[in-house]
Amino acid sequence: METLTQLANQFYVRELVGILLFASTTSWVINTLLRIFGARSIKRPRTPDLEKPSIQAQRTKQIDRKQGEWIPQDFKRPDPVAYPNWDVHTSQPKPYRPFRYGPKYFITMGLRSMKWDEWIELDNHYPRYHADKARRIKEREKKMRHGRS
Repeated sequence: METLTQLANQFYVRELVGILLFASTTSWVINTLLRIFGARSIKRPRTPDLEKPSIQAQRTKQIDRKQGEWIPQDFKRPDPVAYPNWDVHTSQPKPYRPFRYGPKYFITMGLRSMKWDEWIELDNHYPRYHADKARRIKEREKKMRHGRS
């Protein structure tokens, strides 16, 4: 028993127990204070869901109509801004990669909203494509009429 007491005194067990007790009490107090006063985390705004109207739009835009009834509304696309120094004969087509090679590629990964002015991009293939289209329509004109004159 004497050796145990000597060993305890030699390794400063009382001081170590006191330090551990102080550290655990301090961490408990800090944790409790953070929980009470709330750790102020940075909240980022959510990505807007373009399919659903915003809450503000729902409040301000109450339409009087029956459920399932569609009321047509006028819509005009904003006028596009002209590209500076653009020419249909010299612009090269963009190298699009609509799909990625490999066994796991989910199509939804590529869905994203686009700016109005980026929906249709003309390149130097445009005149040839539409000349071919006009030629094919002229060649198949009788088939397209379906017997109408």
